[in-house]
Amino acid sequence: MEGQTEQQEVLVIVAREHAPGLVAQLRRKYSVTQVVSPRVFVVGGGMDMVGALRSVSGLRVLVPGERPCEPLEDLGKAERLFVEAWITRKAELRPKKRVGEGLSWDAPGFVPPDRPGRR
Repeated sequence: MEGQTEQQEVLVIVAREHAPGLVAQLRRKYSVTQVVSPRVFVVGGGMDMVGALRSVSGLRVLVPGERPCEPLEDLGKAERLFVEAWITRKAELRPKKRVGEGLSWDAPGFVPPDRPGRR
């Protein structure tokens, strides 16, 4: 599809001293899709957004599959819970590799499922 840019979602954690007003400032430039607190929110946008956000002083920006380098102790309990849940959810969105994935239910080497009503 020409003309369309790939979209990405990132988690942004703002340093305590930079928090006031930063969400509003970033909303003018990016699509803020979830706000947990003035310090933790999710931003969606094009692939070039990650580099631009990482260049802003006081921001920690996590892409899917990435864990924070610094500990999360400076965040509140709800903020830490959201960050951990976001990281886990994004990790689970990766394709799973299962033995026999895509094969017919009666493929050689596999046992077909039980018929309904039989145990």
